[in-house]
Amino acid sequence: MSKIIRKRQKVITILIVFIVVFISYLILAHVNSNVFKFIRNNNNNFDTVFIITVDTLRKDHVSFYGYPYKTTPFIDMISKTGTVFENAYTVSSHTAPSHTSMFTGLYPSNHGVLRNHDSLANDIYNIKKHFEKNGFKVAGFPATNFLEGKISFDSIKDKYNDVVKGKQGWFLTASQNIERAKAWLTKETSKNDKIFFWLHLYDAHQWQKRGRMDEKYFKTIDELKKDNTYYDYQINKLNIPLEFYNSKDDLLEKIATYDAKIKMINDTLLDFFQFIINKRKGGKFLIILTSDHGEGLGNHNYDSHGKYLYNEQIKVPLVFWSNTKLIPQKREDSFISSIDLFATIVDLVNIPLSSDELKNQDGISYKDIITNDSNHNLYEKRKFCISERRPKDETELRKSWIDGRVNCIVDKKGKYIYNEKGKDEFFDLENDSFELSNIISDKQSLANSYNKKLSYETSKFKSVDIKNQNLTPKEVKELKALGYL
Repeated sequence: MSKIIRKRQKVITILIVFIVVFISYLILAHVNSNVFKFIRNNNNNFDTVFIITVDTLRKDHVSFYGYPYKTTPFIDMISKTGTVFENAYTVSSHTAPSHTSMFTGLYPSNHGVLRNHDSLANDIYNIKKHFEKNGFKVAGFPATNFLEGKISFDSIKDKYNDVVKGKQGWFLTASQNIERAKAWLTKETSKNDKIFFWLHLYDAHQWQKRGRMDEKYFKTIDELKKDNTYYDYQINKLNIPLEFYNSKDDLLEKIATYDAKIKMINDTLLDFFQFIINKRKGGKFLIILTSDHGEGLGNHNYDSHGKYLYNEQIKVPLVFWSNTKLIPQKREDSFISSIDLFATIVDLVNIPLSSDELKNQDGISYKDIITNDSNHNLYEKRKFCISERRPKDETELRKSWIDGRVNCIVDKKGKYIYNEKGKDEFFDLENDSFELSNIISDKQSLANSYNKKLSYETSKFKSVDIKNQNLTPKEVKELKALGYL
């Protein structure tokens, strides 16, 4: 009997030990899971986040996208260790609407900022409010007055313009605006602060004149003009029509000035990066560099932006970079829109939008695409992008424009442009990358399929009543000086 009892006791002891070991294993596994979860999350707890928008920067004039002239050597270095998007599109070829879409995740018709000097309604949630809500110090540094305090970020003009050296004019040069950013970082932030800021660089917008340009870049212009391959590249590779310009020398002078100003911005950014990395030693950086729109430069017999939705105006550079391992080195082929930046950035920083906030977004997060999440499916993201033209008005610059709404839808194979009161256009991008031949009459059935998708997406746009802006005389003078009126 005693043997049976001892045997039972032994079995019970073994069971108890097994249960204790099993429970201990579960507890340890849970603890380790939390530790690894903390480590994973900690890797994307960025404390230094900034977005740089280079105004009027054409993707095909950026070195790391294949432009053979070294316009962006420093930015090229960033691109080599970051994620570069090959198919990034802006939702507008106009400055204020495009920027506001980046900061709100909404199409222009849905956020209501359709023209320069329009103001974003206070009740629209935006990236500035989101970062502030999550404990970040936030500032925006637009280079022009028509963006100052109007499209999400508070105005800091009166507080920091006293640090700007030299003539300010109607816009701040890259070096002048960066001085404001340095002053804010020095006076308003400490090493322990989490910071988010936007830096806007405008010099390339004023590409038709050498004015307000460091003299050393005059040498860059002269070197490009003397390069025997440079003119041929503009004519044969970028399809710039010589007849649009007064002469060959006129073409060379203006486009070389555009490239020189891009180079000047690039070099100024190098100086700023050195400053902020030294200022924020040990910080975890997330940097996003993009453009609000491109520029005609003569393509489609147009040298500016805003009037059309051709790719030289809406296909933009986009790079994500970090000094952590979260952002890998790669070239990403998936389509992404400027309205996706808000959701993507805050998701990468580990402060994602809530489910309710996401319901009010036109944009979506690309965190899984960027970070190579094994569960991501490329085809769950965008197969196409949509853009909308700013409205026509009766100013001298725009009174000849086609009236009504103008929207477009683009994918890797084609582009459909809808003109409410004009002729629609359809282009085969695989065989006509410069959008020179409107084949809508030959490909009506295919064009109709694009139009159906576009109509469905734009049916979600709000109906916007275009009212007189009631600009002050000073604002009118500013817009005229910058070439908008």
